[in-house]
Amino acid sequence: MRKPNIYVFDFESNNSQLNIDNEITNIWLWDICSLNDYSHTTGTDFNDFISVISKLAPCIMYSHNLKFDGIFILDYLLKNGFKHTTEKHLKQGEFSTLISETKVFYSIKVCIEDKGKKAKKIIEFRDSTKKLKGTVAEIAKSHDLPILKGEIDYRVYRPYGYIPTDEEIAYIRNDTEIIARALKPQYENGMDKLTTASDTLALYKKHTGKYFQILFPTISLKADTFIRNAYRGGLVLVDERRCEKIIKQPVYVYDVNSMYPYQMAEKPLPYGTPVYYLGKYKKDNKYTLYIQRIEVCCKLKENYKPTVLLKNRFYQKQLSYLTDTEGQMIELTLTSVDMELLFKHYEIFDIKYIDGYMFLSSTKLMRSFIKPLYEKKCTTKGAEKERYKLLLNSLYGKFATNPKHIGKIPYLENDKVCFKNGPLEIGKPIYTALSAFVTAYSRQQLLNTIQNNYDNFVYCDTDSVHLLGEIQGEIVDDKKLGAYKLEKIYTVSKYLAQKTYYGITADNKKDIKIAGCPKNVKEKISFENFNFGNSFDGKLLPKTVNGGIVLIEHPFTLKRRWNKMSSTAKIGEIIKYTDNVTYKKIINKYRIKEC
Repeated sequence: MRKPNIYVFDFESNNSQLNIDNEITNIWLWDICSLNDYSHTTGTDFNDFISVISKLAPCIMYSHNLKFDGIFILDYLLKNGFKHTTEKHLKQGEFSTLISETKVFYSIKVCIEDKGKKAKKIIEFRDSTKKLKGTVAEIAKSHDLPILKGEIDYRVYRPYGYIPTDEEIAYIRNDTEIIARALKPQYENGMDKLTTASDTLALYKKHTGKYFQILFPTISLKADTFIRNAYRGGLVLVDERRCEKIIKQPVYVYDVNSMYPYQMAEKPLPYGTPVYYLGKYKKDNKYTLYIQRIEVCCKLKENYKPTVLLKNRFYQKQLSYLTDTEGQMIELTLTSVDMELLFKHYEIFDIKYIDGYMFLSSTKLMRSFIKPLYEKKCTTKGAEKERYKLLLNSLYGKFATNPKHIGKIPYLENDKVCFKNGPLEIGKPIYTALSAFVTAYSRQQLLNTIQNNYDNFVYCDTDSVHLLGEIQGEIVDDKKLGAYKLEKIYTVSKYLAQKTYYGITADNKKDIKIAGCPKNVKEKISFENFNFGNSFDGKLLPKTVNGGIVLIEHPFTLKRRWNKMSSTAKIGEIIKYTDNVTYKKIINKYRIKEC
């Protein structure tokens, strides 16, 4: 097969109240933009879209919201004789999908016949959000592009045969061209994988050459599952002393310059085949890093912040941190970095060492790869700067790719696209331990900063810390890798929960962070009505209907996701907020006696 051409496409669909009420929709405008010369092909009939891309095949077609646009494509395929397959090699008239169990869309591949040559051709639809960070409007701005995103009214009913206005055509063409201009430099630099993380891993493998497999050998699924239990995300905490209160004194917001890349470049990282051991890790001058499984009874020390994120405990979308095991022994799997934090931050009443894995370590595994990228990020701008930023931030997580996958398979039911679970697929792990230590070092850096500034601590999130005053005990530098940079100062602010706060700067700029809240809704929120229980109109939620998807407006409510001390949780509090099934699982997991 010849090398596929690359395009960006976008759909505009009917989303009027009439469509919502009748649960039916259609595409009234589409556009395709070529990465080669930014030329456009625009139409109004979906069948014409299929005809055009069939002539362009073999091709890769990017959408900046494949979860939305892909439903229209799947609706067409399922209603026009195409059959879904899980086989790697497609036959004519077949299509395959790469959709995660949580309905994250990665790609849709379709096999059609080249009637002239009687050969098979593949059209692959991909999601550009896996290659570019942000909305179309944000990408246009961050990449310094000569075009900006416009606006149209999505609620107007446009009947079949509707002729789009010049403004509507310009709108959709801007959308596709912005993404095309942002993607083109990636392809020019060999970044042609499905995701930026895959691009970066490919570059790193090229950088290490034949040594990659020696440094990061494939380990057993059993060992990977054990190690994966120690892999946790970034630290997100709200100080209980300031939670839900109006703060009228300056809050200094600091960000770490490339937090995860800094850990990869400077800290000892694991490599090689891990060695299993029973009981407690014993100091080994060769195997200096370890992951330990323990049973522990503990309680957070006074004036210390929690360090242990309870794995897979996301109650009402709130991260839960261990503060008190309430006299019970609970099982934890922790990196050696987290073990150090455990003894520093908690009173340990009882501890049992079960087993673990120990690792060789080095500070040079990624330094020569990360530092040149960081220098280029600091000395470039626009699309080039964004490319280096993406490369820097995506590598660590790729090492923790879960080898176990359950994909979603589309099918039709009552003329609507539905999904069911596909078969369990098991691949090979990459090297989860590296990701586990990178995130552990990041939490350690942030926690040390918090403790050094405990009296002034307000909030932290992954690579940032908010303080009542200038930071103490840390290097502050706008460029230095791993140093803190002062991003802004709030003159008045309020913190309700994790990823839910409102700050106003001296020049009256509003900084509103609310997880899951769209930009148009944020515009309706004032500092005065930023309180739990208040609702705001404007959040659009997708609903699959005959033909594709409609977006239905729902109110967005600031819900109390946990309790006032929303950043932490006790085991007993977790049980209180769960359903009966989860309750039983926790009882068995932590061997807690029912009252």
